[in-house]
Amino acid sequence: MERAVYRWTDEDLKEKVNQAVRHHEDGGFQDFVRELNEEILEENNALFARIIDGKGKLIAELIPATITVAPINGRLMEDAQKGRQISDTVKLETNRSVHILYSPLADGMTIQIGLFLEKDEIWMQEFKRVTWRVAFLSLVFSVCAGLFLSRRALSPVREMAQTATKISGRSLGVKMPISGRRDELDQLAEAFNGMLARIDTLVNGLREVTETLAHDLRTPLTGIRGLVEITLREPRSAQIYQLTMSQILE
Repeated sequence: MERAVYRWTDEDLKEKVNQAVRHHEDGGFQDFVRELNEEILEENNALFARIIDGKGKLIAELIPATITVAPINGRLMEDAQKGRQISDTVKLETNRSVHILYSPLADGMTIQIGLFLEKDEIWMQEFKRVTWRVAFLSLVFSVCAGLFLSRRALSPVREMAQTATKISGRSLGVKMPISGRRDELDQLAEAFNGMLARIDTLVNGLREVTETLAHDLRTPLTGIRGLVEITLREPRSAQIYQLTMSQILE
């Protein structure tokens, strides 16, 4: 924005110089100087101008008594004498900033015209204050919106985590919640539910196998226990014990 302000000021000074040059072409040097004086009055004495001939001699100096102006920059003067319009922004010892334009004129003359930037600097300070306020409010809003959106975006993940903690060997029928939005989280929930269904099938099959094994083992074990209890009710001969052992082995 500061660069834009300097560019606008530069264009304004160039326009003032061009207007003064047109008056010089139409009415001569005096008309040229009178036009510059009118421009200075219009700017409330915030504008000044110097006219230098080709030998570096000061021909005219239009400077209001209430201001202190910047000295002539020799390097920029040389560039202007080569036919270039060149500008610079200078900060004076009084902490006032002035934008200066060096422009070639007819007959080898050069004009140094400067405009003080007090109004622009006041405007820029206010602009910076407003920008800082807007930036701070935007930051606060962005943080709040980010927290809200992140919480809303992560709530399905929290629900999935809570559902996963509830799942145990006896609660494989619990399913992950599906929002119906068909997004990546729904795809993950469907894959997890499919995995739970397969695990549930495997666990049920294993339970059936163990129940069958238990039933198949219960019958011979019951018979073995009965033979042992009957044999141990009273003392028996070696032949009876041997017969019992053979029946158990069978």
